[in-house]
Amino acid sequence: MFARRLIEIALSSIVAATGLFYVVAEGRAIVQTGAPFASGPALGLAPETRLAALHRCDTAMSGPGFGMQAELPRRAIAGACSDLAAGILDDAPSHGFAHLIAATAAATAGDTVSAARHLTASQDFAPFEGWLAERRLLLLAPRIADADTAGLVARDATALLHTETGAALLIGLARTSVPLRDILLDKAERLDPAERRRMFRLAHQSAIP
Repeated sequence: MFARRLIEIALSSIVAATGLFYVVAEGRAIVQTGAPFASGPALGLAPETRLAALHRCDTAMSGPGFGMQAELPRRAIAGACSDLAAGILDDAPSHGFAHLIAATAAATAGDTVSAARHLTASQDFAPFEGWLAERRLLLLAPRIADADTAGLVARDATALLHTETGAALLIGLARTSVPLRDILLDKAERLDPAERRRMFRLAHQSAIP
């Protein structure tokens, strides 16, 4: 119990550390302090601390700075975040955000099977949380040429089109992706007239330089 408490304190300190919003700094911190993210100790963390740690991993793995880091640091960050997500999911298997972080870490490691499994679980357990649907779309969009991936995107597109930011994101990404555009048009046909007008308005606004 004493060891676990020390780990919890260490993780809380990491979450509160300066530079929380800088992707490279986040990644470096996770690499240097990977031990507090091991799966076992995560079970004892308060929900707020878990959520903050998941957000740290999301920040570290989703920003443009992540792709510019060398392979070993990227894999170390992904491994630490994968351990964190696994520990949370052992205790809370329906945690949609933890499944998203597990999927992102798996995709970084090249494990497409695990990534798809965790993304599907994230959709199953958090189908209507727009911000998670947006994060899933950003992870899936570059891989949409794959039929299974397109199916996952189509599933989230329904929820995305019912929110202002989600619809704008979907429309913006569809401009450079034919498969995504096809999904968008298919979903648009099933919207009610008011929702369809809103989508066309957003499309027009995003086309204005």
